[in-house]
Amino acid sequence: MRPGWIPLRRRNNFPHTYVLSSHLLNIPSNSCTKKGLDCGWRLQKMTPSPLPKNCCKGGVNDLYFTKLSIIILFGGIMSLGRRAGVFAMLCVMIGMLSGCRMPDQTLVQIGPGERITVSEYQKSLDTFLDGEYKRELPDSIPFEQFRRHLEGMIENRLILAAAYEAGLDQDSTVQSRVHDALQSQMTTQLYSDKVVDKAVTENDIRNFWQRSGIEVTYRKIEIHRGQSRDSGTDTAQYYEKAMDLANRARKGEPFSRLARQYSDDRISAQRGGEMSPLWYDATGDPIIEAVFSAKEGQIVGPIEIQRGWVILSVDKKALKNRKSYQAAYNGIREYLAEQKRRERNAIARAYLSGLDKRYNAVTHQDVVDTLSGLFTRWKSGSERPNLRDSLETLPESLTSRELFTSKFKTLYVSDMVQSLLKNPRALSRGKFEDSEAIRDYIYRALGIQNEMIIQETRRLRYENHPRVVEKVRQTRESEMVSQYLNRFIYEGYETSADAVRAYYETHKAEKYSLPEIARVQEVQVYTERKVDEVLDRVKRGEDFGQIASDLTLRGGYKPKKGILPDIRKGTWGDIGNKAFEMDPGEIAVVDLTGNKFSVIKLLEKIPARPRPFSEVAAQAERALAREVLEQRKAEWLNARREALGVSIREKGLEKLWRSYQKS
Repeated sequence: MRPGWIPLRRRNNFPHTYVLSSHLLNIPSNSCTKKGLDCGWRLQKMTPSPLPKNCCKGGVNDLYFTKLSIIILFGGIMSLGRRAGVFAMLCVMIGMLSGCRMPDQTLVQIGPGERITVSEYQKSLDTFLDGEYKRELPDSIPFEQFRRHLEGMIENRLILAAAYEAGLDQDSTVQSRVHDALQSQMTTQLYSDKVVDKAVTENDIRNFWQRSGIEVTYRKIEIHRGQSRDSGTDTAQYYEKAMDLANRARKGEPFSRLARQYSDDRISAQRGGEMSPLWYDATGDPIIEAVFSAKEGQIVGPIEIQRGWVILSVDKKALKNRKSYQAAYNGIREYLAEQKRRERNAIARAYLSGLDKRYNAVTHQDVVDTLSGLFTRWKSGSERPNLRDSLETLPESLTSRELFTSKFKTLYVSDMVQSLLKNPRALSRGKFEDSEAIRDYIYRALGIQNEMIIQETRRLRYENHPRVVEKVRQTRESEMVSQYLNRFIYEGYETSADAVRAYYETHKAEKYSLPEIARVQEVQVYTERKVDEVLDRVKRGEDFGQIASDLTLRGGYKPKKGILPDIRKGTWGDIGNKAFEMDPGEIAVVDLTGNKFSVIKLLEKIPARPRPFSEVAAQAERALAREVLEQRKAEWLNARREALGVSIREKGLEKLWRSYQKS
């Protein structure tokens, strides 16, 4: 039997039954599972079945089969001979790969001709979730959130359809916005392809993603240079001390006890070295790299840090409900690109240098040197003439000289002079006595760099790039929706002073009032013994402000005698909550996290009070306009929905929602 064929037991009356092995097409067994939909290649299901209706459609080059074992039953054909059977099966396989793609399932039907498909909704939802939840998806996403997002898509489609009917796709304002978006997106995509893709590789993104879904709980012991609790240890021996502690921890001594006894980081020492859970990032921090590379229960170190050495104990690694690799890809790529700023800048400079050669871009150095010499003389001379007057009186023999030439543009000295005269700030601050500053001004301020990049995007036909086309489409439709709202739904709205005043009177208590405020004095300390000391001094009649000046550990508040900023109700956590339970002059102790204590004295409570109308009139006018226009929009949408008819596949939406919940 040939490789790639698997014999099965005889079924019914067919003498031969074969199944196509997945490795023949190099498709993994789970390659069709996408975004929670069960679209798998299932070799284990050997019963023939028709292509199901809910087979999802992926990207341009994707092919998904839903719950399908590709079973080719050709008993009669195989009885004619193996060659004829193989030929027949290959014909069937080629037909499937070339043209068999299941239609995308409809989630919402809008009127007779408009619909929102499952894949369109998922794509939009994933973009939304990517912005809403930066690091990880929550264990449960409320169904109302799914419903609201879908309703937003329906509303947008209804307005967009009306905008197309009104011919706004040909509107000059929309076309201008689309033209600007096209130039911007082509430049962005060129930078992404030629610079970012070289700085951030696929391997970088995958390695980050594999670590990003893990939360690590750990403890630490810090030994600082020349600052160890053991007075017998000098700065020359701190490493040996750190190594000795690490070895003792590895031999089984409780890490928390060693941290309390020896760590030079006072705050974490009181907690037995326990630290807040860590998420992975790519900053290159040695502690992060160490704990994510270690196993649970492993002792790591000593690791050198700025203040000395640190020993780490990895207590627990917990896998979080992270985003899929596809959903997290763009966010990780952007983050890593930001971390690799130096690499990006170097790659960009090299790329721009290559464009200079492609477009024969030449900055005439002799002219640049002449200008540089003039600026040097003007700025260093004893009389220091007015730069503007000096530029305006340059001889034509200089201003007519070529400053820059290329395939697409020629600049003269007069072009730079006119630009500087229109930009006095650049003229006064620019260091044009340096020839590099002049070259930089030519490329940036005179637009040569942008022009070269635009020429390159056109040469590479970036206007046809799929991402550019998609972004431009989004811009066009967004602008069309905005224009339709302003011209047809919001048009004619006017407000009056009486209406604004009435709105203010109705909502002043909830929207336009100053909140209740507590004024508090605090002494922050680290131990209960210090708390007792503060309370004893208060009992002896000492001034609370003087006690705060002597003892408070909150940074910057000793000179202020411990007086905190005004506390609004609902802020400042436990301190704020306690303050609003107290009476003026009362003193209380608040137990804070991290072995900290706050002894607070309530100085004053200021009740909530309305702000004067004159202060908030503009704010009230905007709020009133927003409410009225939203009401107009809602009424228009309801009428449009009624006229066209909108049908939502509730079961399909619920199935999608379940697929996003953590199992």
